[in-house]
Amino acid sequence: MNLLIASGIAPPEIGGPATYLEHLVPLLQQDGWHVTTLAFGDGRPGTISRRGIFPLRFLRYTRRLFKLAKSCDVIYTLDNFSAGLPALIVSTLRRKPLVSRIGGIFAYEEETKRNPRPMTAFLSSRKRPLISLLFFIQGLILRHSNHVIATSPFLANVCARQGVPLEKISIITTAPVLHKLPDRKTLRNELHLDPHKTYLVSASRLIPHKDVATIIRALAELPQNYHLIIIGKGPEEQHLRDLAEHIGVSNRVNFLLKQTHETTQKYLKAADAYVLNSTYEGLSNTALEAIGQGTPVFLSRVEGNTDLVTDSENGYLFTQGNPADIAKKLKHLHTPDIIRITSAAHVRLSTWENVHAKTKHVLESLTLNTPNSR
Repeated sequence: MNLLIASGIAPPEIGGPATYLEHLVPLLQQDGWHVTTLAFGDGRPGTISRRGIFPLRFLRYTRRLFKLAKSCDVIYTLDNFSAGLPALIVSTLRRKPLVSRIGGIFAYEEETKRNPRPMTAFLSSRKRPLISLLFFIQGLILRHSNHVIATSPFLANVCARQGVPLEKISIITTAPVLHKLPDRKTLRNELHLDPHKTYLVSASRLIPHKDVATIIRALAELPQNYHLIIIGKGPEEQHLRDLAEHIGVSNRVNFLLKQTHETTQKYLKAADAYVLNSTYEGLSNTALEAIGQGTPVFLSRVEGNTDLVTDSENGYLFTQGNPADIAKKLKHLHTPDIIRITSAAHVRLSTWENVHAKTKHVLESLTLNTPNSR
């Protein structure tokens, strides 16, 4: 099998698609597959430079992808816009089967930069012209793919709403990438965390739809020994710092900004809880990693998160954007149930062997069909 993968990013960059490539490609190569990848990057082999205006980058990417696709059996895109649209064009011109993986909704993330609102409202209401165009392009790519891999039931439903037949959708949840780390007590000593304090960790991009601000407000409703560690960077950083200062909790909030993947997991394992208050998730990789490291997860009750956690069974769900409800749920940290819930969460995790087997099955099945059957 000759597989061509089109992605927006690739290792060593940090991000879901890059991590996915880093772990899936070697497994496919062990099966004897020839795998070629193309991503945007710094211009090194296997990447197209991000320098220059978007139309020129798009044309360079499409041209390179067209050349690479000549000898491939299947094109697999991990992106529903910057790499996905070139993949659709090339698969049509080369008459090659196309598989698209959907791990999020780019149009919604762009919309929330100016107009934060719930995902349900976004899907059912009128959108700005640019956002409508982005959402249309995603739907176009998905509808014209031979098969779609969704990372959660919620995203599978979005695909169906955009006109993808159910028989062309497979749900393959992501597996966490876990580092082998010392025990929690050793890590807390290494990271200089006070054993008498309760540490909450929030690790995400600091952007509007992650709504870290509400977690800071919830901290003000918790006892003084509760502290919040924020890992990540983004345009919301200064606003979050100002908020912590304004409500009097700046001495209990530690901004660590961007950390390595291993260091982030050290904090996840050393912490008492991982808290995520986003307005939507495809499927949170960081929440999966927290579960894998044995840390209780507290997630907003929104699309994507409810696919991962059942409240009070393998984690806790709270009302998105409600600091009082977040604080109320976090008080479960010091109850006997927390051990049972953390253990139940770990059992549900997928593995890379499982992701590999299911993805391989989807890709191989397309070689039995005519290349342009859509």
